[in-house]
Amino acid sequence: MLRILLPITLIALTLPLICLGLAIDERGLMIGYTNTNLFPFLENGSLEFHLGEKLWARAIGGEVEVILRSPSGSESIRRIGVGEPMLLKVFNGESDVGTWILETMNHRSMHIIVKDPERIPSYVRYRIGEKYLVAELDGSANAVFIEVEDPGRYPLIAGEDNWLNLSNLLGEHLGAKLGNEITVDILSEDNIVYEGSLRGSAYRLELEPLVTRATARVEGTFLYIHLPAIHESDARGTIPLRPGKAVMRIWLNETYAVSRSAYILDKRFVGVVKPPIDRILSIPLNDALNRSMKIVMADGKRAEVLEVIPPIALLRIQDQHGNQVTNISIVAGIPVSIVNNMAYMLLRQDESIPTPPSLPLKIPVRIYVNGLEAGSPIVSLVSGRAYNLTISLRRLTIEIVSQDSELPKNLELRINGTTFKHENGTCSYLLPPGRYTIEATAPGLRGFTIMDLSEDSKVKIALEKIIRLEDALKISAIVELICASILALMNYKDARFGKEARLMPFLTA
Repeated sequence: MLRILLPITLIALTLPLICLGLAIDERGLMIGYTNTNLFPFLENGSLEFHLGEKLWARAIGGEVEVILRSPSGSESIRRIGVGEPMLLKVFNGESDVGTWILETMNHRSMHIIVKDPERIPSYVRYRIGEKYLVAELDGSANAVFIEVEDPGRYPLIAGEDNWLNLSNLLGEHLGAKLGNEITVDILSEDNIVYEGSLRGSAYRLELEPLVTRATARVEGTFLYIHLPAIHESDARGTIPLRPGKAVMRIWLNETYAVSRSAYILDKRFVGVVKPPIDRILSIPLNDALNRSMKIVMADGKRAEVLEVIPPIALLRIQDQHGNQVTNISIVAGIPVSIVNNMAYMLLRQDESIPTPPSLPLKIPVRIYVNGLEAGSPIVSLVSGRAYNLTISLRRLTIEIVSQDSELPKNLELRINGTTFKHENGTCSYLLPPGRYTIEATAPGLRGFTIMDLSEDSKVKIALEKIIRLEDALKISAIVELICASILALMNYKDARFGKEARLMPFLTA
């Protein structure tokens, strides 16, 4: 147990020594959430408090006078004597929410950020992947998903007795030899980062966010643990117990511990939640239209279960004969995922809780079949519904032939510049009506045609040898040589004919 207590003892002893060491011949101030674990007062630093939490202070090296100024401008002046920590403020329901200023008489100040968790709204954020819709709660910590897949998180109710099934909790570690009592640390998932300046020097403090260290009892197949109430501070903890994500660190012996994900809730959730719960939920897309999400949310004096329909709509593309179209893609102004040639459309990426009524969403979509645009209709979609969208297509069958009996290797087929697959020079595709340039190429060979596809059609592409540049130059040279020879022969004949014509008078005489 000595090794377990050592980190907290070091924190408790080190902080006052640090502050005292930096405040030689000067008065110093320590502040914090508890009267045991305090932080040095940092100029321009900030600490966050929730309503229901307490601000403690302790003077080091001499009496210190401070001013606590509320967001509305009211001030209270307190004189803190050397010795025991003093309770400066309890932030209750009548306290201002916002940024408070804690200022010393030498005009050094820091921020105290006060929040009211009950005023923070809850949201669901959505994102869509290749196979899953992921929903994640945001905003207020007083909302969780129930009926989630394992492992999830263990709900821990503040201020109440919590009974945890050891088999589920420890799993493969269940065989470990446990005593009647074991130590369980409850930690926030976020580290404590506190920074500012101290006597003109930059200062950063990062601590393990220990909330409480509890002694849990092993009773049969259960582990019994009692937690402080919400916003209460434990003498061995660094920050108060707050609703939200937490980690249970279960010490199986003095040197070895296992960690489990947990979630802190207040008494309003008693009897409403059971493990596992979580703030994130993954739903297979092929099940998204048939499933609602269950959220437990605290509002006022009680928690209630809300059922939320995921904002997903399904779009099936069919041809004019009612057959499902394959190899589709869709571009829209909202996220889309294609699974088994069906388009799952995410209508909203976030929404408040409780969710408002689902109104139709009208959006233009661009539909591509086999990589070519087949239509751009405007569709009206509602969450949880499936729609059939009909587009007009024509079947184009292509056969590529060669002068040789065998087709060459590396034969490529392109339709309007897009590469298409073929099998031994034959293929058949559904395409939207229109004009198409069809080209087949292989090393040294090429064939193409241009056609208007207005009905189901078959086309044959004949590969022909491509005349290379050097072959063209050779042919050009040969043609030039032949032309030159013909011209020379003609010149020769003309010259001979002219000589004979000049000699004719003499021969006659």
